[in-house]
Amino acid sequence: LLLDRLAATHADATWNVSTAMSEAREKLGYDMKKLSPQIFAPNAFFKEEIKSLPLKETKPESIIYAGTFGPENGPDLSIKAMAEIVKKFPHATLTIAGGGRREDELNLKKLIEKFKLQKNTNFVGFVPTNKELYELVRKHRLLIAPYKAIPGSVRWYADAVKIRMSLACGLPIVTTQVPPNGKFAEKVGAGIVTKDNPGSLAKAVIKILSDKYLYLRMRESAIKASKENTWKKSYTNALKKMVLLPN
Repeated sequence: LLLDRLAATHADATWNVSTAMSEAREKLGYDMKKLSPQIFAPNAFFKEEIKSLPLKETKPESIIYAGTFGPENGPDLSIKAMAEIVKKFPHATLTIAGGGRREDELNLKKLIEKFKLQKNTNFVGFVPTNKELYELVRKHRLLIAPYKAIPGSVRWYADAVKIRMSLACGLPIVTTQVPPNGKFAEKVGAGIVTKDNPGSLAKAVIKILSDKYLYLRMRESAIKASKENTWKKSYTNALKKMVLLPN
């Protein structure tokens, strides 16, 4: 925080990946009048990374969790929600891609056994490259990002890349009230924001999978919203705000 205060005060500009970051500085008591210009420069993708598969090439009733296994990311919530989802969709599947502490992975596998979800879940482990991860995500119908509402978690202020990845791959998303850009996904019609509990998450997933026309609208919205989410646009806009590029 000392380094952040120093940089945000004395740099020519401060690039924030999330609009919530400047709000966080104000809550921490920074003198906002002394700070350098706060510029929104979100995470993004290279143009060739933004693409989706035809619907017929994706697996019906398939859900993917992609991220680390730390408790703040809520991988356990995705499994608990799955226990409710399979009551409505017995053939639904949950792919869990990611890594973390061995202890966390073992606990997740025990949870799968507890709910008897072995046939409905697939651990693929750590995916080493973005290219491979995006290819995996595109094969699914829906992405779940069940961040937990933990006080003090950086997730309240950061830019959740997995939400942007979901849209870039053409998948509607179900997430919680925690990540700031979850509200963006919901606003553009590509996502649903719920409370961070299994029941709410399951209800949202079931709603999307139960309504073909709702799903197709959300998928179309995801594809549309991702088109402009490129590094070139993110950096160009930031540099224009610094008057380093012409408008």
